[in-house]
Amino acid sequence: MASNNPIVIIGSGQAGVSLARELRKANPEQAITVVSADQGGFYSKPMLSNAFIKKLPLERLVMQDSTVLAEKTQIQTIAHAQVTKVDTTTQIIHLEQTLDAGQVELKTLAYDKLVLAVGAEPFAPAIPGIENAVAINHINDYNNFRAKLDAAGDKARIAIIGGGLVGCELANDIHFAEHQITLIERENQLLPRLISANLSEALEREFKALGFDVKTETAVESITEVAQDDKTIYQIKTGSEVIEADLVISALGLRPRLELANSIGLKTNKGIVCNTQLQTSEANIYALGDCVEVEGLVLPYILPIMEGARVLAQVLTGKDAELKYPCMPVAVKTSSFPMVVCPPLDAQHPELTVKEEIITDEEPAVRTFYYRGEQLVGFCLAGAATKERQALATQTLGYLDQVKL
Repeated sequence: MASNNPIVIIGSGQAGVSLARELRKANPEQAITVVSADQGGFYSKPMLSNAFIKKLPLERLVMQDSTVLAEKTQIQTIAHAQVTKVDTTTQIIHLEQTLDAGQVELKTLAYDKLVLAVGAEPFAPAIPGIENAVAINHINDYNNFRAKLDAAGDKARIAIIGGGLVGCELANDIHFAEHQITLIERENQLLPRLISANLSEALEREFKALGFDVKTETAVESITEVAQDDKTIYQIKTGSEVIEADLVISALGLRPRLELANSIGLKTNKGIVCNTQLQTSEANIYALGDCVEVEGLVLPYILPIMEGARVLAQVLTGKDAELKYPCMPVAVKTSSFPMVVCPPLDAQHPELTVKEEIITDEEPAVRTFYYRGEQLVGFCLAGAATKERQALATQTLGYLDQVKL
């Protein structure tokens, strides 16, 4: 017998909102409820790294507030709500919702199908003083970051810990606000799991030409808050020196949020373990987005989220669909050295061969190709070569197919 209860989506980020929209397209009559820990509006997370350059207020980051979203899609939104318990036997969710006046109201919500779109959180290693570093992963982090950046003043010394995708893009954006950048990476190159050593060296040269102080093979041992000349500064101790900064940003990567899944009793590993239909180990519970692990893969990027939303909307409305995870190139938003990457699933595989082309004519370009036998399994493109992304993507073996190799 069909249930009159809604499909409930926990999380109103890119994954949750994308799924809600796809569900509405798949079934105009389907009851859908989105539970959000914040105001429930839709915003683009990539905007967080460059919005401060334009000095955008918090409300400008919200592309659609919860009221407009609900009206356009006929979706119920429960904002400022925390899930305290999920009873899988009765299929009832227990919530604590904070109302406008500040009081907390206890609610219950029955579901037909439940989707966890709870995202990921910044990784916080056991570094003494890491709480002094700012992480920018959520719209609620934005005002805190803006306040600290304003307090740091003009041409502030900004230390970014982590030279991965988020760290490099933040460094690029903050530079254009005319601050002094120190970029610290513990491994021997920037973007260590995404690009080749040659490409990393080229990116580092571009960053240094912009005035960045790039420190690779540098591990942070502690971060200490110090009062100096009526202001607060931070001393970052590494193995060989002490780096002073007016603001410290932690960009050490993300890890899937697993607390709710674990409390329900779902199978988890690196993420919430799902099959190729995004079903968890519990009947009628699914997951989507940065919190998901499929065939050992955690892919915290926009394109996997969008594919997952389309597939899951079909599954939840009774149609046959499953993830394919084709090659999904990621644009590295470093404007001084633009890149597009689709790294191989296993960059250390003994059968992997690498071919690289470096062109230095009027349109400089770098192409890195990764092969398993004759099969292309990944690539990195820089400069003029980035326009080849779509053609190469169609030739590259998808991630789920690489798992089977």
